[in-house]
Amino acid sequence: MNKKVAIIYLCWSDEPYKYLEEALDGISKQAYDRASLELVVIYNSHKADEQSALDFIKNKTEERIDKLPHTTILAQTDNLGFVGGNNVGMQWAIDNDCDYVFLHNADGSLESSAIGKLVDQISADNVGAVQSLMLLDPERELINNAGNNFQYLGFGYCNMYRKKRELLDNECVQVGYVSGAAVMMKVDLLKQYGLLDNDLFIYHDDLEYGLRLRSLGYQLLLVPDSIFYHKYKFSRNTNKYYLMERNRYAVMLMYFKWPTLILLMPMAIILEIGLIFFSLQGGWLMSKLRAYGYWLNIRNWSKWLKKRKMVQSRRVRSDSYIFSKAVGGVVFDDIDNWLLHYIGNPILSTYFYIIKLFIFW
Repeated sequence: MNKKVAIIYLCWSDEPYKYLEEALDGISKQAYDRASLELVVIYNSHKADEQSALDFIKNKTEERIDKLPHTTILAQTDNLGFVGGNNVGMQWAIDNDCDYVFLHNADGSLESSAIGKLVDQISADNVGAVQSLMLLDPERELINNAGNNFQYLGFGYCNMYRKKRELLDNECVQVGYVSGAAVMMKVDLLKQYGLLDNDLFIYHDDLEYGLRLRSLGYQLLLVPDSIFYHKYKFSRNTNKYYLMERNRYAVMLMYFKWPTLILLMPMAIILEIGLIFFSLQGGWLMSKLRAYGYWLNIRNWSKWLKKRKMVQSRRVRSDSYIFSKAVGGVVFDDIDNWLLHYIGNPILSTYFYIIKLFIFW
């Protein structure tokens, strides 16, 4: 209980008005020693047509000054994205001698024992990061995220989404990767191996960090009795699809060895054809083409190839080890049809089963 934990609450735009008070109440009720907690609120600025919510944040934290841990508010002049905003908080935690950081999504709240349960599990030397069980709010009997599934072509999605909470016991389990919405990380590892990748900005940043830790031999755990209530709502915007596709390719390029990428190529091409069809159907074809445009620009490759060189030089685990926690099929929040379920996913899963037989490196 004497390990120092920084809770990093990242918000922007009008999120404080919608979510801050409930989040602060959850933090106030933590059973963990308040003297060993720090609350770092990162206000990631606001849209051009909005007024700043900074005064609202200050007022609401001051109202709870006797219940909250020591609180620091770091207001940004620009939207640094999920990655940049959280990195500001993590750098603060490093500079202020914290042992762990907990990334707290703006639209969620903690159960009273959540932080303590995570600290109990992350202290093991071979554990790199731990995630709370995320339940939907207000449908708190349903799971939002029980760890993320890592699909071998670079996709990630929530495990057990909308399944009953009662189906999951309280045993900690290894997961494909941990969700950045409610994750505890070790400051020592952040100092040694870096913060989140700023070039990703948002989306797949938690996948990249998860693969980073797994490639270094660390476990990623779901802690089911640490509960985070999440007001999850799937959102669509064209920039989201662009960043998700751009970042998916970047993560694959950095972490998979060349023979693996060659083996993946035939199925990746087939999937791309399917994604073009789905993007046309879903209205995000231009975002898909924009991602292609990014990677067709040779000047963009040098940055990622430099990152790849660093990743490959320090890894201690093989591709076969990384793929041991991967899945064959993929689930998209915005694609739900018979073609994916009954044709696409069986083909993807069969191909994955076959190539795993050959990946020994």
